[in-house]
Amino acid sequence: MRSKKNFGEEPEAPATKAEILKLKEKVDNNKYEEFWFSDYVAFLKIQNGLDYDGLVIYNANINDENNGFIAANEIWNENEWEDSYVFFGDSNISWYCFSKTKNTFMELDKPSGDIICKYATLNELLEAAIKNVL
Repeated sequence: MRSKKNFGEEPEAPATKAEILKLKEKVDNNKYEEFWFSDYVAFLKIQNGLDYDGLVIYNANINDENNGFIAANEIWNENEWEDSYVFFGDSNISWYCFSKTKNTFMELDKPSGDIICKYATLNELLEAAIKNVL
């Protein structure tokens, strides 16, 4: 398995309590309020986002305009979707999200938005996304 350490890079540190609280406050004040997932917080407590080999799992930094959860969701939700999504990450060929209307986690094709796969939990979604780049 290739690791960032092999390339002289260290993995992201865990998100701090302060970062998670700021993100939670921001989420509570916008349209994602009812869709906050303890699994995402659990992931952030292990590693604050991921940027590896084309896969990006969004981090808790509310000021990160590139890979932050808030900024990414603002950008992707500018599209006119048939559904309403909360995005947790993306890759060169996929978006990783939660469908608010279908109440399920999904991998969507980029750029068509077609459903590639559905998952019961965020953990299953993230595991599949990471396996795709290994």
